Amino acid sequence: MDPANRPRYSTANAATFPPSHRRATSARNHAASSRVYGTVDREYERLTPLVDQWVQKPTTMPWGNRSIMFRDPDGNLVNLFTPVTEDAINKFRR
Repeated sequence: MDPANRPRYSTANAATFPPSHRRATSARNHAASSRVYGTVDREYERLTPLVDQWVQKPTTMPWGNRSIMFRDPDGNLVNLFTPVTEDAINKFRR
């Protein structure tokens, strides 16, 4: 994968998730957020057979990112998103 297009992971926005999505059952549980280069809907279709616990199906958030959230097999919350509104796209151009 081209390093410029490699997903970026961060736990910085975990506090913005609803409390029910932030649950941690052990010290190993974390939240990860990654920008998707392409469409979240395509990733949702690709991941649907692999993901057992969807937290959020494809949704356009009020701040302009289209997002999906799921729990990985270890219980970690994964948020994949891509900016879709003009304001959100411009924010990531900076």
